[in-house]
Amino acid sequence: MDTTAYARTGHISGVSSTRLSNRKPYMTELDGRIVVEVHQRVLGKDGNALSEGTVQHVYLVRDGLIWDMEIRKPVEHDNPQGHSD
Repeated sequence: MDTTAYARTGHISGVSSTRLSNRKPYMTELDGRIVVEVHQRVLGKDGNALSEGTVQHVYLVRDGLIWDMEIRKPVEHDNPQGHSD
């Protein structure tokens, strides 16, 4: 099952946020994409962790709607692809 279909079945829950550092929680890339660094934990149906760690959620917004979203591994330096807001 792809992740979009999995999300629609109600298997995504338990969202919480914690700032990972003193950096701003998001940045805007030069092409306008919004990059949010998050701690992500993925659980299997049995409740055991499948993966856990820091990732970047990257959003492309068009006409006020999320047009595209991707998940990236974080880049080690502070300002990898864009500029801070």
